[in-house]
Amino acid sequence: MESISPLLSNNRIVGVSDLDNAPTLLGSRTDTRFSSEGDIVFVKGAWTTGISSYEILRPNGGIEDPQSGELIAIQAKLIGRATMLNNDSGEATLIIDSNLEEVREGDYFVVGESLTLSSQYFPAPPMFNVDARILDIEFGRSIGGQKDTVIVNLGAQDQIESGHLLSLQKADNLIEDPTARRPLRIDGRQNMLTFSGEIYGRILIYKVFENHSFALVLSSDLPVSLNDRVITP
Repeated sequence: MESISPLLSNNRIVGVSDLDNAPTLLGSRTDTRFSSEGDIVFVKGAWTTGISSYEILRPNGGIEDPQSGELIAIQAKLIGRATMLNNDSGEATLIIDSNLEEVREGDYFVVGESLTLSSQYFPAPPMFNVDARILDIEFGRSIGGQKDTVIVNLGAQDQIESGHLLSLQKADNLIEDPTARRPLRIDGRQNMLTFSGEIYGRILIYKVFENHSFALVLSSDLPVSLNDRVITP
């Protein structure tokens, strides 16, 4: 399956432990504080065997589960991309292929694996019903839309897998039934009818953790909001 990288914005959401051993920029050949396209940089860390292309990320805050307060992900900005030229026991030399901001000491170099779905997965709805919620929208926003990454409170423990397609649905609407009013009712309550919320978009799960997942908003006819429902199409 093709990479979904072109569909994503320059924001990234990574797992809490993803950056623990990620290679970190130490300096550059020009010995300047900032580096940019074409510069040679020196990076040290645990590299992925057989991978030469890396994204350069800079952490930009944490994301917490609004219910438990647990830190579930790290926000990061895509700073640029680089290619490895040489690796000597973890101490590597890379050339910066492109940059959106100046690359600086402490930036992380990670494989863009979270942006590519395994070829064994073909996008399809799960074979079971789910009823979940949007926990967070890219970079802590309260409103999102197409191409944004969202965090869903579904994970491996719920049998969710990369490649699962799910629908977005707004909350149900409670509407008073004026034809069933009871003027003599003391508590003032009227008959309320429940109308199902609009199903307005699709998301694609692309990275799964134990109790939550990252998903890309493929389509959205309405703004995506926190706590919107995530259901099986």
